[in-house]
Amino acid sequence: MLLIAILTLASTSLSVSASPNLRTRDFPPDLTEGWRVSVPCAVLSSIETQGFVRWGVADSPQKCTSNCAIQGWDTAAITFIPRSGPEDYPYALCMCHPGYNTSAPPYNPATAQQSPRSECDKGCNLGSLDPSCGGIARVEVYTRNPPAVPPLAEGWSVASFCAKDVPSRVLTNVQTTKLANNTPEVCTAFCAISGFAFAGVEAQDECHCGTGFVSGNLPPAKDQYECDMERCPGNPSLTCGGSWAIQLYARA
Repeated sequence: MLLIAILTLASTSLSVSASPNLRTRDFPPDLTEGWRVSVPCAVLSSIETQGFVRWGVADSPQKCTSNCAIQGWDTAAITFIPRSGPEDYPYALCMCHPGYNTSAPPYNPATAQQSPRSECDKGCNLGSLDPSCGGIARVEVYTRNPPAVPPLAEGWSVASFCAKDVPSRVLTNVQTTKLANNTPEVCTAFCAISGFAFAGVEAQDECHCGTGFVSGNLPPAKDQYECDMERCPGNPSLTCGGSWAIQLYARA
C-alpha cells in the first residue's frame, strides 16, 4: 500500500509539473477589433524585405496590432528577439507595414515564406500561459485589410474567400481536377467551359467544379489564413486554398 501511494504521488507530481510545458498556446490570439491572422508563422527575412517598419516592444499580438492601428497602418508582425548577451533580455518586437500609400513595397502574404506553426512558439513574456509572439527568426503577421479579390474568368465573382470543405465535398455534382497551372482564374474558366456555375480552388492544385452547394447555402467560413497556406502553381503571388479549406466562386 505504501509503494502504491508513493507511485501515485510521484505520478501526480510529474503530471502537475509537466502540464504547463505541454499546454498549447491559444491560436488565433486576441487581436485588436477588425484585425485577423494573415500568416500564422513565417520566416522573418521573407517579410523584412516587404517594407515593414520596426515599431518597438509589445507584450502581446493585441498590443502590437493596436499600436500599428494607431499609426494608421493596416498590417502588423511580431517576432521574438532572444537574449544576445548577459546584460540583455529577450523581448517581442512589433513591426508595422506603412501601407499602399507609401513608397514601401506592398505586403503580399503569398510571398511570405511559410513556417510550421510550431516554430512560432515563444511566449511574449516567457510565461507558459502567454500568447505566442513568433519565434527566433520567425514572425506572426496580422492584417485588417480585406482579402484581395483575385483575377477570375469573365462573369465570375467571389462566393466565399475561405470555406470549410469536407470529404464528401461542399459542391453538388462535384468534379475535382488537378491543374498544373491552377489559379482562381484558370479554375473558373475551366469550370465554365465544362458548364458548371460554381468553382473552388483548394490544396494548391485542386480545381473543384459544381452545380451548387450541397446544403443549399454557403458552407461555414474558415479563418482567412487557412486559405492563404498554399500558393497557386500557375501564379505563386496568389493563394489557392489549404487543407480542407476552399476558396469558392460563382458565375452570374
